[in-house]
Amino acid sequence: MNTLSGGNKQKVSFGKWTAKGSEVIIMDCPTRGVDIGVKQAMYTLIEDMKKEGRAILMISEELSELIGMADRLIIMKDFEVTHQVERHPDLKQTDLIEYMI
Repeated sequence: MNTLSGGNKQKVSFGKWTAKGSEVIIMDCPTRGVDIGVKQAMYTLIEDMKKEGRAILMISEELSELIGMADRLIIMKDFEVTHQVERHPDLKQTDLIEYMI
């Protein structure tokens, strides 16, 4: 794996997560550095894992990714939870940014 690009390293790590069958999965920026086609395939696999009953904690810098994938968003500031937001169709990035400030 040492010779792979960052995006390809992400793909290998993602493959390991899905193959292991873990019940709880922590993903830290799982789609960083991958192209849009691979990103969509990863989102589909994440949705499949959710349907299987796996618990997924996703950490991401991409608010659109979090809004699209998370059932619940937890916003932390200074190591404390400041807001919890359930997924709903009207949720926008500006809403989350407002909670973060």
